[in-house]
Amino acid sequence: MKNPKSEYRNPKQYQNSKQFWKFGFGDLEFISNFVLRASNFQQGVALLPVILVLFGLVAVVGIAIAGISVSESTISSTKDASDEASVIAESGIQDALMKLARGTESASYSLLVSGGTATITISNVSTTYTINSTGALDGKSQKRKIQVIATVDANRKITQTSWQEIAP
Repeated sequence: MKNPKSEYRNPKQYQNSKQFWKFGFGDLEFISNFVLRASNFQQGVALLPVILVLFGLVAVVGIAIAGISVSESTISSTKDASDEASVIAESGIQDALMKLARGTESASYSLLVSGGTATITISNVSTTYTINSTGALDGKSQKRKIQVIATVDANRKITQTSWQEIAP
């Protein structure tokens, strides 16, 4: 009777088979498993560049979102400052109209309004008055200018004929 461990096995017959590795020196199945794992590793090598590209895309999108967030915040604060300057300019117009109604108007003055200054100029031709008010928020570069044209009768009744925002 032949010893099964010592008999010759043709490699072509057992190609890609774990049985080929079982010969004379015992069970060397772990070697064939290692070879199979190595071939699986080679198939997964393409996964690394794909993961790196995806990571890069996620990073680019994240940076873009952060940049947009910062610019939106800047735009928002600029708009808020501009709106506050507009409110300050309107306060200057209201103050000038009140002074016209009382007969205490002056040609030019400044009015401090919560966190800003309204610079008011009043000019008149006969009973028609032109009031310009420029509102500026303290510490900010945004300015808004409003012009009102109004007529004042003998009883100090004011009729507003024009209201417009003009470039400062």
